[in-house]
Amino acid sequence: MFLLSLLLMCGEARAQQTDGYAFFAAGGVSPSLGASRRYQIGGGFEGIFVHGIGAGAEIGAMGTSFTHSVFGLFSANGYYHVLPHRKIDPFATAGYSLAFGLSAGNLFNYGFGANYWFRRSLGLKAEFRDYLWPTEFANRNYWGFRVGLAFRSE
Repeated sequence: MFLLSLLLMCGEARAQQTDGYAFFAAGGVSPSLGASRRYQIGGGFEGIFVHGIGAGAEIGAMGTSFTHSVFGLFSANGYYHVLPHRKIDPFATAGYSLAFGLSAGNLFNYGFGANYWFRRSLGLKAEFRDYLWPTEFANRNYWGFRVGLAFRSE
């Protein structure tokens, strides 16, 4: 029984996958006090464990055209990949974000997108992501469309 259990766990360990990515995003801020665009750059990683469920973290910088400020952003997210290990890999994500630097605060983020794998270990990432930042006056949404490169190791 012990040897059978070890063999079964080895199969599960092989199914684990780690993806890294780097991205650029452009979008906006809603509600806005005028025309406000937002830009973001960053990178991160995620691990897909079993049945498309995973977790990950990322770090980057975000800036807005209205306030002309740039701040750091760290996120810890859960992921669900609808078709993991396929050429087109759609996913949904949600989690916690921490803004730091000139601006500081706790945010909630969610998004959806897909990875398109050119090769086994290199792909294109396209995603919509929204950060909800509750403030004392009104909630702000920092939304954007991301595009970047995805890297896979198994």
